[in-house]
Amino acid sequence: MNLALLLLIGGLVGWVASLIALEDDRHIILFNVGTGMSGALLTGLMASTLIDGASNLRSGLSIATLSLVPLGSAMMVMLITFLQRCAAR
Repeated sequence: MNLALLLLIGGLVGWVASLIALEDDRHIILFNVGTGMSGALLTGLMASTLIDGASNLRSGLSIATLSLVPLGSAMMVMLITFLQRCAAR
């Protein structure tokens, strides 16, 4: 359940990032959703380990972890988008 929640939050953040950037290409939208999901997973694992002391996601997610997941997901989408634009030049 925790993994599904992290993937849902990350997917929503990636989708919202595509809306904000006014992206119409389906490939870019799917890429942002996937990047948001991976950022949410990484942030969720790191935050649950550092904040809750749990080494896996089975023990549950705290409010602090859930509040950091959208931030980490958005940062991952911004970083990947920035790197893609720098590589295109």
